[in-house]
Amino acid sequence: MANQENEQSEIGLKAPSSQGEFLCPDQLEKEFQRLRGELQDAEFKTVTGAELCENQVKTVQDRLYRMIDYTVKRHDWYVDQCHRLLQIGLALIATASATAAIFQKLENLPRPTQYLAWLFVVLLFGTGLILVLLYNNYLSGNHPYRKVVDIHSWYFAYRFPRHLDPNLDGSPTEQMKQVADEKNYIASYFTSFINQAKSVPNMIREDIEQVAILLILQRYRAQQVKEMAKYLFRGLSFSFVVLIFLILSLLFLTSPVQSHVGAAATAASDNSVATRPPAAPSGATRDQSPTKPAPDKTAPRQAHSPR
Repeated sequence: MANQENEQSEIGLKAPSSQGEFLCPDQLEKEFQRLRGELQDAEFKTVTGAELCENQVKTVQDRLYRMIDYTVKRHDWYVDQCHRLLQIGLALIATASATAAIFQKLENLPRPTQYLAWLFVVLLFGTGLILVLLYNNYLSGNHPYRKVVDIHSWYFAYRFPRHLDPNLDGSPTEQMKQVADEKNYIASYFTSFINQAKSVPNMIREDIEQVAILLILQRYRAQQVKEMAKYLFRGLSFSFVVLIFLILSLLFLTSPVQSHVGAAATAASDNSVATRPPAAPSGATRDQSPTKPAPDKTAPRQAHSPR
């Protein structure tokens, strides 16, 4: 335990002695610079202390380049998995929107069916939204290792930290300032690279640090893929259960028998209205008995028999 604390203190990773100490932004930045300096010095001393010969230096550099190539490809594989999960999230959001539009047009659904339908839509939409947020959260992350490493040959942020406008401004004064700033950045990078190239141990130190950073990035991406897959599995599991209940409610709560009975009742009502006799005109008597025919006066009278 004591050896571990000594090793941490040598590279500046030992925690502050006073816990709960509040540091203002300037003090925090100075602390980060101190940790960076200690780490760089410790790495340089480790490389120079190895006293590698020329053949060993070539072997180490060749292995480092192959390690960098492999770690980059492995990191890209995790990035591809994150992109696939992001596409699934966007598809879930689109599916939820389409499902909501379909159920919005359906009428006379039982109330339990409506609740299940909207719960299904919310689960799909929420799962897709969580996947999108998890993906964007990584893109906007401020990784801790950037405060202590210095790989100026590999990453732009260590030599071009300020925001650079890709287009010249309309004002001539602002254009001159933009060109002068980027000219100074390029000159500074050129000088720094030549100074670094003079020291082989320093270049080896930087390559080893780059491999360590790529491994850290792999860990970040692997954690992101695992977390996105976890939320996707949970969301789809709950959505599947709700979908089963939704289908059962559509089958039993809105049964075909009830639909046929309702349709038959509607048809019978329409037929009764169609076959009803027309109403009598106004002014006519309701009960009108038929008139008896008048006797025929021209008919011969019946002869009476003599008694």
